Amino acid sequence: MKAHLQRWMAWFFLANALTYLIIGCSFLTLSPHLSEVPYLAFKGKILTAIFLGTSYMGHYALLALLAALIPLALSFFVHNKYFIGTLSIFLASLMVIILIIDSFVYHHFHFHLSGVVWEMLKNGVLNEVLVLTWLEKLFIFIIIVVVFIFEGVVAVWIWKNWAAKKFSGLIPVFLGSSLFISYVLMTEAYALSTEEADALQSTHLVMMEAQLIPFYDNILGGLTLRNQGSLKLQTRGEGIFLQLEQVNKPLHYPLNPLISENEKKEKSPPLNILFIVLDDWRFDMLTPTMTPHIYQFSKKAWYFNNHYSAGNATGPGIFSLFYSVPYSYWSAMLEQEQGPVFLHTLFQQRYMMGVYRSASMKFPAFDETVFREVPSLQIEPPGKISYDRDRMITNQFLNFLNTRNTHKPFFGFLFYDATHNYCESVPHYLKPFEPAVKVCDRLNLTQHSDPLPYLNRYKNAVYYVDGLIEEVLKQLKQQGLLDKTIVVITADHGEEFNENHGDFWGHASDYTHWQLHVPLIIYWPGQQPKIIHHLTTHYDVIPYLMQNALHIKNSMSDYSVGQSLLADEQRHFFVAASYIDYAMITPSTITRVYPQGNYVIKDETGKTLPNQSLDPELLKKTFEQLNRYFQ
Repeated sequence: MKAHLQRWMAWFFLANALTYLIIGCSFLTLSPHLSEVPYLAFKGKILTAIFLGTSYMGHYALLALLAALIPLALSFFVHNKYFIGTLSIFLASLMVIILIIDSFVYHHFHFHLSGVVWEMLKNGVLNEVLVLTWLEKLFIFIIIVVVFIFEGVVAVWIWKNWAAKKFSGLIPVFLGSSLFISYVLMTEAYALSTEEADALQSTHLVMMEAQLIPFYDNILGGLTLRNQGSLKLQTRGEGIFLQLEQVNKPLHYPLNPLISENEKKEKSPPLNILFIVLDDWRFDMLTPTMTPHIYQFSKKAWYFNNHYSAGNATGPGIFSLFYSVPYSYWSAMLEQEQGPVFLHTLFQQRYMMGVYRSASMKFPAFDETVFREVPSLQIEPPGKISYDRDRMITNQFLNFLNTRNTHKPFFGFLFYDATHNYCESVPHYLKPFEPAVKVCDRLNLTQHSDPLPYLNRYKNAVYYVDGLIEEVLKQLKQQGLLDKTIVVITADHGEEFNENHGDFWGHASDYTHWQLHVPLIIYWPGQQPKIIHHLTTHYDVIPYLMQNALHIKNSMSDYSVGQSLLADEQRHFFVAASYIDYAMITPSTITRVYPQGNYVIKDETGKTLPNQSLDPELLKKTFEQLNRYFQ
């Protein structure tokens, strides 16, 4: 019975290896065109073909083996075919479901299931960050049911027709050899990634193809690369460079102790500072029809119409806004318990804190980074859905205004989330924008889907939040606080609706202006309204406040990679980030750098530029910013 059962398991998981491979072939539709790859010669094409063949056969067989390990081990002690069979079906089905979900995630966001998702699960905030409609949940449920039925049918069929047949030992030898060859090619690609351009011609495409394979680099990295201890930034010639997933080197932030200009502080009373941030609010959503109240307020303020976030997701967007440094410092700030110098200076100058976010402070871990010094910080907001939470944090801030110590200045932070979770099943939204999708079904969106119903639903959420912000601005005016308060209204990042027809929906997936270009409005008491046309970034906001509101004498380079908001200086580039990679943004190019060390160069619309090579001078400037505040 044991031999019969183990033969069945061998054939069953071999069939699943084929199933996983078929699912994996869906990623090939996203493979780069050969003309997009620099330095590619005939040798590179041959090696890439060998890598694809060996990696697909070997890697998906490895995933099947991982699913089989537990039942295989138990089969030596437990010979009950129903128990072993049920466990095998469950684990095989689980792997299929993970791969299908990963396929959906990669096609929409262009990254695999990663530590970001597991972090959301660990902190219990997945339902807040990834809000699914009943239709999307039903679709997932149907997939799960179909997968289990499919696996059950395959298991029974193999038991009846194949379990008695001998399983050749040549099969695992062949699949293991394929995996080994692919690892050799990939390891060689990593080794050559710091060489000169002529050494890259046979490796660059290998690295680009490898990132399409689910969990391939994770497993390879765990087996080999992390043990080499050589993952570090490289700038040799035009070579590709590698980067650490988590950089936690000793910090030197700020570079020098901050010095306050006490004479200026004594002459002018401190101004209150209020940040109002809308999640996912992109640049073209500030209009008289979509945000009538914010739009009217912008007429009294400075409006920066060419402003960019330094992140295409909430974590890097908020981090760059408050720390004024690239997201590459996140891990170090988190692990070394270092808050932003801006908040620290506010505390030193006796500011009261009214900080409210309409989502958990645990993800990203703002409670341990940006707002770590805020006493009695509200970690979990009240309310079950974003619509209610946005209303409640508005009420909480209005109550803060009414009960605060009026003898102290205050810092306020309101972070609205309904614009992020616009697909929540909320019947209460005002709906001036039609047609709007009644129930979102984002799992079935393609580059050919009509974006208008989703865009209108998103606009309705923006319209709703605009009404809440009007209540805040009205209260400030009624209490005579507008004459004493700097008001900053902006977004953490933008939102894309397949405008470039590249199958990009949402955010955290690309670095075009749809996901980075956001509004910035700054109301400064006593200053004349104006429109600023030159390029500004999130890095620039805090230095201006530090120098002109908090009267810090230090050079802004002591604590920021930004430049003056109002100085019409030509900015040659800036660094933007997502949770897993980053990009160097220039006025005409987007150079995206992946964790594996490879890169792609696109134009401002997201179209890949053929046969482009890295700019060594741009790399040098980028690395200086990425390392300036490490010791």
